[in-house]
Amino acid sequence: MTVLSSIMMFCMMPLQGITQGAQPIVSYNFGAKNASRVKETFRYTFIVCCAYTFVLWGVVQLFPQAVARAFSSDEELIVYTSRALRIYMAVACVFGAQIACQQTFVAIGKAGISFFLAVLRKIILLLPLIYIMPAIFSSDPATAIYAAEPVADFLAVATTVSCFIVFFGRAMKKLEAEQAEECARADAVQNENLNSDNGETQSAGTGATVFFAAEDKGGAAATALTDGAKKGESKDFSSHKEND
Repeated sequence: MTVLSSIMMFCMMPLQGITQGAQPIVSYNFGAKNASRVKETFRYTFIVCCAYTFVLWGVVQLFPQAVARAFSSDEELIVYTSRALRIYMAVACVFGAQIACQQTFVAIGKAGISFFLAVLRKIILLLPLIYIMPAIFSSDPATAIYAAEPVADFLAVATTVSCFIVFFGRAMKKLEAEQAEECARADAVQNENLNSDNGETQSAGTGATVFFAAEDKGGAAATALTDGAKKGESKDFSSHKEND
């Protein structure tokens, strides 16, 4: 059992590292109301986690003795462990989905759901199954105990993915609605500023037009006075000439 737990820990630790590395990115973009980036980050996290667990599952199922030999040199223990290992890790290929969804719940502020899913797998499901499975398969109780792990894992993964589809979908719809509302508000403010600028420009243009019109009128009046003065001078000159 120590070998099996060590191999399961070898499976869990990289998954925890991957998902905890993605958590700050998801949290930052969730707080920034960037739904597309949250979805994209989760998609990459999900793919990497599932790919890792699938590869590890394939190695365990194809080469169980080689994996067991890495933890013990006892041939009898290796033979027994290789058989139990295939049962114990039977559904490890989908375990990446459990961790990816569970840690993403923490990143989007739903730690309560994540805690429930963690308790669901190891306490609510696994502990009763350890007692139920040997009672059902009484002919080989040891194998039944090993089989309790994949049964609990499968049920936990199915529950986690179902909860994630529901709650993550709701969170993304709410986030997208808030993002659209903020964009509409920003557009309204921008349009208001543009209209204000256009109004000021029009007022300035009207004032300039009035000013130039007044200036033109003043210029015309000055021109008329100048012309009158010239005509007056011409009349005075003519009258003086006639007198002479």
